[in-house]
Amino acid sequence: GYSCPWGVQQTLEGSPGSTGGGSIGAVGKPTPRVVYVDDVVDGPDGPCLRRRAIPLPDDSPFTPGTDFGNETGPIGSNYPRCPSDPGGPGTPVIDARTVAMQGWEQVDLPKPQPYIAPGWAITGKPAYLETRGRLHQVFTRSTPIGPLEIDSGATYSVDWGDGETTGPYSVEGAPWPDGQITHTYINVGTYDVSVTETWGATWRLGPVSGQLGGQQTTGTLNDFRVEQIQAVVGAG
Repeated sequence: GYSCPWGVQQTLEGSPGSTGGGSIGAVGKPTPRVVYVDDVVDGPDGPCLRRRAIPLPDDSPFTPGTDFGNETGPIGSNYPRCPSDPGGPGTPVIDARTVAMQGWEQVDLPKPQPYIAPGWAITGKPAYLETRGRLHQVFTRSTPIGPLEIDSGATYSVDWGDGETTGPYSVEGAPWPDGQITHTYINVGTYDVSVTETWGATWRLGPVSGQLGGQQTTGTLNDFRVEQIQAVVGAG
Protein backbone atom coordinates (compact mmCIF):
# COMPACT_ATOMS: atom_id res chain seq x y z
CA GLY A 1 0.00 0.00 0.00
CA TYR A 2 0.92 3.65 -0.10
CA SER A 3 2.73 5.13 2.90
CA CYS A 4 1.41 8.57 3.85
CA PRO A 5 4.32 11.08 3.89
CA TRP A 6 2.94 12.62 7.09
CA GLY A 7 2.67 9.32 8.95
CA VAL A 8 -1.07 9.81 9.47
CA GLN A 9 -3.43 6.88 9.42
CA GLN A 10 -6.49 7.54 7.32
CA THR A 11 -9.37 5.96 5.47
CA LEU A 12 -10.59 6.97 2.03
CA GLU A 13 -13.67 6.13 0.04
CA GLY A 14 -15.74 7.26 -2.91
CA SER A 15 -18.81 9.28 -2.18
CA PRO A 16 -22.01 7.38 -1.26
CA GLY A 17 -22.95 4.93 -3.98
CA SER A 18 -19.46 4.66 -5.46
CA THR A 19 -17.78 1.38 -6.26
CA GLY A 20 -14.04 1.72 -5.88
CA GLY A 21 -13.13 4.04 -8.74
CA GLY A 22 -16.40 5.99 -8.59
CA SER A 23 -19.80 5.38 -10.11
CA ILE A 24 -21.35 7.16 -13.05
CA GLY A 25 -23.78 9.83 -11.88
CA ALA A 26 -26.89 11.17 -13.53
CA VAL A 27 -24.87 13.69 -15.54
CA GLY A 28 -22.53 11.04 -16.90
CA LYS A 29 -19.55 11.99 -14.73
CA PRO A 30 -17.71 9.74 -12.24
CA THR A 31 -18.66 10.27 -8.62
CA PRO A 32 -15.91 12.40 -7.02
CA ARG A 33 -13.38 10.62 -4.87
CA VAL A 34 -13.60 12.16 -1.41
CA VAL A 35 -12.00 12.05 2.00
CA TYR A 36 -13.80 13.20 5.14
CA VAL A 37 -12.44 15.61 7.73
CA ASP A 38 -13.77 16.61 11.13
CA ASP A 39 -13.99 20.36 11.68
CA VAL A 40 -14.62 22.10 15.02
CA VAL A 41 -17.58 24.50 14.76
CA ASP A 42 -19.78 26.42 17.19
CA GLY A 43 -22.76 24.26 18.10
CA PRO A 44 -25.85 24.99 20.20
CA ASP A 45 -24.08 23.76 23.34
CA GLY A 46 -20.54 24.87 22.53
CA PRO A 47 -17.75 23.62 20.20
CA CYS A 48 -18.58 20.37 18.42
CA LEU A 49 -17.40 18.25 15.48
CA ARG A 50 -18.98 18.45 12.07
CA ARG A 51 -17.85 16.11 9.30
CA ARG A 52 -17.35 17.38 5.78
CA ALA A 53 -16.23 15.77 2.52
CA ILE A 54 -13.22 17.04 0.56
CA PRO A 55 -12.72 15.87 -3.04
CA LEU A 56 -9.38 14.20 -3.62
CA PRO A 57 -7.10 15.84 -6.21
CA ASP A 58 -6.86 14.02 -9.52
CA ASP A 59 -3.19 13.21 -8.85
CA SER A 60 -3.79 11.77 -5.36
CA PRO A 61 -2.15 8.32 -5.06
CA PHE A 62 -4.99 6.95 -2.91
CA THR A 63 -7.64 4.60 -4.26
CA PRO A 64 -11.24 5.07 -3.07
CA GLY A 65 -12.47 2.20 -0.97
CA THR A 66 -8.97 1.32 0.28
CA ASP A 67 -8.50 1.39 4.06
CA PHE A 68 -5.22 2.90 5.31
CA GLY A 69 -5.81 2.95 9.04
CA ASN A 70 -7.93 4.18 11.88
CA GLU A 71 -11.32 5.77 11.47
CA THR A 72 -10.89 8.86 13.63
CA GLY A 73 -8.16 11.26 14.67
CA PRO A 74 -7.23 12.55 18.14
CA ILE A 75 -9.61 15.52 18.11
CA GLY A 76 -12.56 13.13 18.16
CA SER A 77 -12.11 12.62 21.89
CA ASN A 78 -11.90 16.35 22.65
CA TYR A 79 -15.28 17.53 21.33
CA PRO A 80 -18.73 15.97 21.02
CA ARG A 81 -20.28 15.48 17.60
CA CYS A 82 -22.74 18.17 16.54
CA PRO A 83 -26.39 17.08 16.89
CA SER A 84 -27.13 17.77 13.23
CA ASP A 85 -23.91 16.20 11.91
CA PRO A 86 -24.66 13.34 9.48
CA GLY A 87 -21.27 11.81 10.19
CA GLY A 88 -20.87 9.21 12.87
CA PRO A 89 -19.30 5.84 13.66
CA GLY A 90 -18.35 4.01 10.50
CA THR A 91 -17.82 7.15 8.41
CA PRO A 92 -14.23 7.25 7.08
CA VAL A 93 -12.29 10.31 8.22
CA ILE A 94 -8.87 11.95 8.04
CA ASP A 95 -7.78 14.33 10.81
CA ALA A 96 -6.47 17.37 8.94
CA ARG A 97 -5.12 18.84 12.19
CA THR A 98 -2.83 15.88 12.68
CA VAL A 99 -1.53 16.35 9.13
CA ALA A 100 -0.91 20.03 9.88
CA MET A 101 0.83 19.37 13.20
CA GLN A 102 3.13 16.76 11.71
CA GLY A 103 3.93 19.08 8.81
CA TRP A 104 4.70 21.86 11.33
CA GLU A 105 7.16 19.58 13.13
CA GLN A 106 9.01 18.91 9.88
CA VAL A 107 9.44 22.44 8.50
CA ASP A 108 12.89 24.02 8.59
CA LEU A 109 12.25 27.28 10.45
CA PRO A 110 14.70 30.20 10.10
CA LYS A 111 17.35 30.49 12.80
CA PRO A 112 18.83 33.79 14.05
CA GLN A 113 22.53 34.51 13.52
CA PRO A 114 23.23 37.16 16.18
CA TYR A 115 26.03 39.68 15.79
CA ILE A 116 27.05 42.87 17.62
CA ALA A 117 29.35 45.21 15.70
CA PRO A 118 32.27 45.72 15.80
CA GLY A 119 32.60 42.41 17.64
CA TRP A 120 32.89 43.83 21.15
CA ALA A 121 31.13 46.39 23.40
CA ILE A 122 32.05 49.09 25.90
CA THR A 123 30.65 49.25 29.41
CA GLY A 124 28.07 51.97 29.85
CA LYS A 125 27.36 52.22 26.11
CA PRO A 126 24.45 50.54 24.28
CA ALA A 127 25.34 47.43 22.30
CA TYR A 128 23.24 47.07 19.12
CA LEU A 129 22.23 43.49 18.39
CA GLU A 130 21.74 42.35 14.81
CA THR A 131 19.45 39.31 14.78
CA ARG A 132 20.13 38.37 11.15
CA GLY A 133 17.14 36.06 11.04
CA ARG A 134 13.65 36.12 9.57
CA LEU A 135 10.36 36.80 11.33
CA HIS A 136 8.00 35.44 8.67
CA GLN A 137 8.03 32.36 6.48
CA VAL A 138 5.39 30.56 4.40
CA PHE A 139 5.73 26.82 3.83
CA THR A 140 3.76 24.67 1.38
CA ARG A 141 3.73 20.89 1.55
CA SER A 142 1.94 18.30 -0.58
CA THR A 143 -0.53 16.00 1.19
CA PRO A 144 -2.95 13.34 -0.06
CA ILE A 145 -5.84 15.82 0.12
CA GLY A 146 -4.08 18.80 -1.44
CA PRO A 147 -1.45 21.40 -0.49
CA LEU A 148 -0.91 22.24 3.18
CA GLU A 149 0.02 25.90 3.67
CA ILE A 150 1.69 27.01 6.89
CA ASP A 151 2.04 30.77 7.35
CA SER A 152 4.46 31.24 10.25
CA GLY A 153 5.59 34.25 12.25
CA ALA A 154 7.93 34.78 15.20
CA THR A 155 9.16 37.13 17.91
CA TYR A 156 12.67 37.43 19.36
CA SER A 157 13.79 37.25 22.98
CA VAL A 158 17.40 37.88 24.02
CA ASP A 159 19.42 36.47 26.90
CA TRP A 160 22.34 38.89 27.12
CA GLY A 161 24.46 36.53 29.24
CA ASP A 162 24.75 38.87 32.22
CA GLY A 163 21.53 37.77 33.93
CA GLU A 164 19.19 40.01 31.92
CA THR A 165 16.67 38.79 29.34
CA THR A 166 14.62 41.16 27.16
CA GLY A 167 11.80 40.76 24.64
CA PRO A 168 9.66 39.78 22.95
CA TYR A 169 10.64 41.84 19.91
CA SER A 170 8.60 41.80 16.70
CA VAL A 171 11.33 43.58 14.69
CA GLU A 172 14.69 42.50 13.32
CA GLY A 173 17.69 43.72 15.29
CA ALA A 174 19.79 46.17 13.29
CA PRO A 175 23.16 47.94 13.76
CA TRP A 176 23.75 51.43 15.18
CA PRO A 177 22.09 53.92 14.96
CA ASP A 178 18.71 52.48 13.88
CA GLY A 179 18.63 49.18 15.74
CA GLN A 180 15.83 48.71 18.27
CA ILE A 181 17.33 45.76 20.18
CA THR A 182 20.02 47.13 22.47
CA HIS A 183 21.61 46.41 25.83
CA THR A 184 24.05 48.24 28.09
CA TYR A 185 26.63 46.13 29.90
CA ILE A 186 27.88 47.29 33.28
CA ASN A 187 30.81 44.96 33.91
CA VAL A 188 33.84 43.98 31.89
CA GLY A 189 33.90 40.33 30.83
CA THR A 190 32.88 37.83 28.16
CA TYR A 191 29.25 36.84 27.69
CA ASP A 192 27.27 34.25 25.73
CA VAL A 193 24.39 36.08 24.04
CA SER A 194 21.47 33.82 23.11
CA VAL A 195 18.68 34.87 20.73
CA THR A 196 15.52 32.75 20.63
CA GLU A 197 12.71 32.95 18.08
CA THR A 198 9.31 31.74 19.29
CA TRP A 199 7.13 30.65 16.37
CA GLY A 200 3.42 30.40 15.77
CA ALA A 201 1.54 29.75 12.54
CA THR A 202 -1.79 29.63 10.77
CA TRP A 203 -2.36 26.54 8.63
CA ARG A 204 -4.83 25.77 5.88
CA LEU A 205 -5.60 22.43 4.24
CA GLY A 206 -8.53 22.53 1.84
CA PRO A 207 -11.48 24.10 3.69
CA VAL A 208 -9.98 23.45 7.13
CA SER A 209 -7.66 25.84 8.98
CA GLY A 210 -6.27 26.43 12.46
CA GLN A 211 -3.43 27.67 14.63
CA LEU A 212 -0.05 26.13 15.49
CA GLY A 213 2.64 26.98 18.04
CA GLY A 214 5.29 25.57 20.31
CA GLN A 215 8.30 25.88 17.99
CA GLN A 216 11.53 27.71 18.80
CA THR A 217 14.84 28.32 17.05
CA THR A 218 17.96 29.70 18.76
CA GLY A 219 21.21 31.31 17.73
CA THR A 220 24.13 32.10 20.06
CA LEU A 221 26.93 34.66 20.04
CA ASN A 222 29.58 33.02 22.23
CA ASP A 223 32.33 34.75 24.21
CA PHE A 224 31.19 38.25 23.36
CA ARG A 225 33.76 40.65 24.83
CA VAL A 226 32.86 43.72 26.88
CA GLU A 227 35.66 46.18 27.64
CA GLN A 228 36.08 49.43 29.52
CA ILE A 229 37.64 52.61 28.21
CA GLN A 230 39.69 54.68 30.65
CA ALA A 231 40.82 58.22 30.03
CA VAL A 232 44.55 58.77 30.37
CA VAL A 233 45.80 62.25 31.26
CA GLY A 234 49.34 62.88 30.10
CA ALA A 235 51.82 65.08 31.93
CA GLY A 236 53.34 68.19 30.47
